[in-house]
Amino acid sequence: MTNNLCIRPFFLALVLLICAPLSQAVSRFDGTWRGTYNSQATELLPDGSYPEKVNEYELRLHESNGTVTGEFQRRGSKSGASRTLMNGKLSGGRACFDILADDDDMRWCVIVRGNRLTGVWDRGPEGGPLLGPGARLFKISGSKVARSPLSAPRLKTVPLR
Repeated sequence: MTNNLCIRPFFLALVLLICAPLSQAVSRFDGTWRGTYNSQATELLPDGSYPEKVNEYELRLHESNGTVTGEFQRRGSKSGASRTLMNGKLSGGRACFDILADDDDMRWCVIVRGNRLTGVWDRGPEGGPLLGPGARLFKISGSKVARSPLSAPRLKTVPLR
């Protein structure tokens, strides 16, 4: 009987240690996202059109307690250094955050539906997108990157003695 009383607290502690990390719900925003975002046109084409520039990105997001953190990186021909997201918040089912990139101070607001990320961005600090005369909202779209078994963290195996 005495052995049984000593084993129960140990077993309970073991169960709590194993289950505690599993109980943290994963946010729908959590993960790596890749896609495109539009920006201001930079050249007038011969046909007279002035199309928005399309840029590639990778975004790593993590949501915890109403705060959004992560990193942004341009991809493609204009890839650059990774930038830390700032002022990230969840509000009404959307995540909004600031990105200070090389030539842009961007305020992104995005929503997630399944494995699709969509939203808009505008220049400006926290509080944007700035709406008013002449405001320009640019399109954001992307998809969640599936986590491959090769990129998953591996557990270290320890031989039994």
